[in-house]
Amino acid sequence: MTKNNCCSQSEFNSGEHKQKTPLFYRLIHNEWVETVKNLTGAEIKVLYYLRSLDPFGDRHLEYSITEMAKELNISKGAASKAVKKLDHVGLIEAQISKVRIKITTDQYKNTEFPIGNKVSYRKPKFRRGNLGFL
Repeated sequence: MTKNNCCSQSEFNSGEHKQKTPLFYRLIHNEWVETVKNLTGAEIKVLYYLRSLDPFGDRHLEYSITEMAKELNISKGAASKAVKKLDHVGLIEAQISKVRIKITTDQYKNTEFPIGNKVSYRKPKFRRGNLGFL
């Protein structure tokens, strides 16, 4: 019996209609066409990668952009961009849970070096330019 775009087994026990847990997400042709009409190849890959892991979106799972990109053979940037677009158009709901940040300090930004040091004021050992040319 098909209900809510999923296939499930239905049984009648004691005259009652009892529905079991869905078996898989049933992809309908019209849904496929409408979904992929305005998506790039990477976005389609990411969408169906995520749907295959959690077909109904009823579980709280964490996905790694890096691992997803490796499995789909796309760059991390393309995978990240695809997730943002799919979230923006409402096909998935994405929440950032981990972020790696490299902090750079301005510790050496204002360091002053002496003007009259040996390196900046010594005369070059070799001539500069091509004085004998033409």
